[in-house]
Amino acid sequence: MPSKKEGFGIVFIEAMLYGLPVIAGNKDGSTDALLQGRLGILVDPDDQAAITEAIKKVMVNTTDYKPNRQLLMQHFGFDVYKQKLQTILEEVTG
Repeated sequence: MPSKKEGFGIVFIEAMLYGLPVIAGNKDGSTDALLQGRLGILVDPDDQAAITEAIKKVMVNTTDYKPNRQLLMQHFGFDVYKQKLQTILEEVTG
């Protein structure tokens, strides 16, 4: 789903949770959800050849492009989310 206007990319995290390889644009918030490419493939959304090549790579060898679940949960797991939210609420309420 390479795009240029994704705010964060929660759909990528959802897909990765189920072990699906992801391809995202490198010009928007998708880079954060893919940890700058550590969890999936980032491509220039304006480069059709790069998108095609990324799709080919995933189709030929899906296993190599499945996200690292441990890394995913370390950054985006529910416990991490709760801790980040707690920190924000403490900062706001002083």
